[in-house]
Amino acid sequence: MSIQPMVRPVQLGVAWLTMFLVGTELFVMSPLLPLLAADYHISATSAGLSVTVFSLTYMVSAPIFGYLSDRIGRRRVLISSLITFAGANLLTASAAGLPWLLAVRLLAGAAAAGVSPSIYALVSGAAPPERRATRLAFRSHSAHRPAPWQALVSVGHPYSSCSPPLACCWYG
Repeated sequence: MSIQPMVRPVQLGVAWLTMFLVGTELFVMSPLLPLLAADYHISATSAGLSVTVFSLTYMVSAPIFGYLSDRIGRRRVLISSLITFAGANLLTASAAGLPWLLAVRLLAGAAAAGVSPSIYALVSGAAPPERRATRLAFRSHSAHRPAPWQALVSVGHPYSSCSPPLACCWYG
């Protein structure tokens, strides 16, 4: 049995916030599609490619970044992915046309995929073995949960589920 490094609740909270921001990035883009279509003088379907490119790139890149984070270090992959993700989102705002938008969305999807494996490994390593599945399940849905409840999950609070009746089952 290996000894897991102690991760403070603050670090878990930062991990949750990071996944929340990465997770909501996709949902922020979707409502903007009609505006993008009007600004770029393209169809809404063509504007929707920006969401598709991000999602497909994320899907393909996540296992690759998981492998890389195991080989070269989670911290290195996480930091470089976060910096790239922030830069790609800034470039998204300045995209002059659809090809440029799709290129930076591809970069953003790949960078977002680099964040997830490191965060999941952090959460898994910080949880006691009997609570790993529970913490990972809550973490994987962090973009869909209200922030106050999810923050409680990050510190392992027993009343952390979105639904109060489910909170009673936390330790059971």
